[in-house]
Amino acid sequence: MEIDKELLKRYIEGRASDRERILAYRWISAHPQHLKRYLTEKRLYELSLFRSAEKQTEKPDGEKKKGIFALKNIRIARRVKYAAAAVCLLLAIASLWNRFTKRSDASALRTVYVPTAQMTSLTLDDGTLIELGSNSKLSFPPVFDKKERDVYLSGRAFFKVAKNRRRPFVVTTRDGAITVMGTMFYVDAIPERNIFTVSLIEGQVLISLNKEVEKPLQLKPKDRAVLKNGRLVVSPIVDYDEFLWREGILSFKEKNLEEIISQLSLLYNLKIIIQNRDLCLKQTHTYSGKFRQLDGIDYALQVLKQKIGFDYERDERTGEIYIR
Repeated sequence: MEIDKELLKRYIEGRASDRERILAYRWISAHPQHLKRYLTEKRLYELSLFRSAEKQTEKPDGEKKKGIFALKNIRIARRVKYAAAAVCLLLAIASLWNRFTKRSDASALRTVYVPTAQMTSLTLDDGTLIELGSNSKLSFPPVFDKKERDVYLSGRAFFKVAKNRRRPFVVTTRDGAITVMGTMFYVDAIPERNIFTVSLIEGQVLISLNKEVEKPLQLKPKDRAVLKNGRLVVSPIVDYDEFLWREGILSFKEKNLEEIISQLSLLYNLKIIIQNRDLCLKQTHTYSGKFRQLDGIDYALQVLKQKIGFDYERDERTGEIYIR
């Protein structure tokens, strides 16, 4: 089976529809040669983004400015036979990234933006690995040459920070900052939803709120801190499946319909309105399940429709979805 060139191009650039993403994913997974072609064209596209970002960093008068670009669809499903090739591609991109950025002013921030329902991975100058989720943005310097390794996050991310006790790694968000020496943790920092959560897997982190309402909190492994009513509330991590977003999977356990719809709305950057308030009254009715991001919002709503029993329609003009 051959894939339409324009469809593959839209998929690589993050402009494909839900149906087109499914078709592209199935084609890539069907044969090793398909994956090879996809990786080749993806690499050419990403290299063009890096070159574009490099050109944006210098104005005619020599003044530096921020380079903003998007890295899309870098993560390939791990069960694909030749997924190792994707890892090699990431390493090559990271190497090129370092080569390009070190030429420019180290003080100029770079910004990576991840489009809806996609993910990306990148390795920073110090060796820190970061995986960004859907609709997330990360700003960082090309070279860490100051006392602290500062990055700025809006959205969802996983960090595996390279150890350097003399130079702390600091993740700054709208609501607070996370300071680490070397560790693995997750951050959900979504201003438009008033979400700020830090989940620590190993190591130690220090969380400081920007409003200085309380002293910095030191979080322990396997615990999470959630900002509620201006204060950090600490509890054990119960469901590790929620971190499957790194594999392109949305997982929910014993959630009611409103909570599930909220997660879907966030993932696909859509406004979903529950007009049937009787559904919301069933707060004691909870559901558990998993969806693949690539399957799209319509697939998820169809499954929920059959399970829960509701109708929905999309406003083609605004893109909003109404559950009746």
